Amino acid sequence: MKKNFYLFALAIIIAFMGITTTESGAYYICGDANSDGGVNVSDAVHIVNYVFVGGDAPDPVATGDCNCDGSCNVSDAVAVINFVFVGGYDPCDPDNDGIPECDPNSPMIIIDPSPDLLDAPWSLAGPEGFSAGGNGDDTLISLEVGEYTITWGEVFGWLTPPDSTHTLTSEDTVTFSGIYIEAGPGTIVIDPSPDSLNATWSLLGPEGYLADGNGDDTLPDLDPGDYTITWGYIFEWIKPSDSTLTLPPEDTMTFIGTYIEAIDSTGTVTDFDGNIYQTIKIGDKWWMMENLKVTHYRNGDEIPNITSNSTWENLISGAYCNYDNDEGNVNTYGRLYNWHAVNDSRGISPQGWHVPTDEEWKELEMYLGMSRTDVDASGWRGTNEGGMLKDTGTTYWTSPNGGATNESGFTALPGAYRNYDGSFNNLGSVASFWTATEYSSERSWTRRLHYQFSQCARLNYGKTYGSSIRCVKDY
Repeated sequence: MKKNFYLFALAIIIAFMGITTTESGAYYICGDANSDGGVNVSDAVHIVNYVFVGGDAPDPVATGDCNCDGSCNVSDAVAVINFVFVGGYDPCDPDNDGIPECDPNSPMIIIDPSPDLLDAPWSLAGPEGFSAGGNGDDTLISLEVGEYTITWGEVFGWLTPPDSTHTLTSEDTVTFSGIYIEAGPGTIVIDPSPDSLNATWSLLGPEGYLADGNGDDTLPDLDPGDYTITWGYIFEWIKPSDSTLTLPPEDTMTFIGTYIEAIDSTGTVTDFDGNIYQTIKIGDKWWMMENLKVTHYRNGDEIPNITSNSTWENLISGAYCNYDNDEGNVNTYGRLYNWHAVNDSRGISPQGWHVPTDEEWKELEMYLGMSRTDVDASGWRGTNEGGMLKDTGTTYWTSPNGGATNESGFTALPGAYRNYDGSFNNLGSVASFWTATEYSSERSWTRRLHYQFSQCARLNYGKTYGSSIRCVKDY
């Protein structure tokens, strides 16, 4: 009778403490994370070390799942502390009814992709709609028995392990091991046409990769990843659009860039006063090759010619001037206008044309090779796009006229500008062009070119400044 009582008492204690047995007769105590035979503060420390500093995992991990949430984490360490010091619920009995809700000997699955540094993604499907996902090593406990299938996620530059299926039985542990194999390099072929153009190109790739060249080329031993090609501008040819391709491991891909000869790429347009301007098609837009000279709005109303500095400074309506108030500068450099004239509803451009917006200037700059990031910036940006817009030589531009090639045919001339106070500055040194886009109630966006630089500046100036105007055809 006494023996039976002790056996009954032991059974109650085992159940209450979360002690379970395996078929081999081993006992596991829920909460005994360090396997010292009891539940105490050292188990909380063991769990914290495992979770935060890479210490040894509880063995089995389920002994550390004190709150039965299916994993061993910091909340289990808190549960142990509460149990030891403040009378919290017993490990594995979070509802405190004396019956453990989970079992350290329940089936578990270990996820083990390698190399560890990849932190490879995975997804696991199991019985009764079970699903789980994660990255890198993991242990899943308190699982239902049945068939489980793992799918390994792609890691670019590495060959993905095949999916696999295992059957999890009672009191069993299944390990899914996925070994990723690093893939070899790939090859990129550059193929612009027609070959006779020997077109320039620039290629950007992973981890700062950059290559430049002319004409056909083959680039071997490249890391897998995204590559973007920018084709160079060739006068009187429509260049291909920039494109991005993904180079797979151990594969070859080809960038094909077909240039199309521009037909009727130049022309003329006439303003209200009868001034005839040479025009050129750059990309898909027609631009004036000369600075505007008109003295009337499109409806015939005169645009005031303001020579007085003080009057110019205080204007809130449209006006124009000639540099240094000298009509002799007009034929070469055109006239200077304040932004109020640009924005006047009567229209300052020839019929069927308009003052380009800030975005249309960006499109021009990107067509010449400037990146989207650069065009959206302010200040001096890009590389040689300003030089591609400037007239060559030093007949009109001050030496050295840095980087000037006029590859675009835009033929920018240094017509300078008039300050807000009415003074004139920098004839021969600076080209300043209005856009139709406001920056604020008092300022608007401009473009500037400089005799020393090959870049193009995007700057905002007060609307009383005087700048040149280039018009673009309506579409």
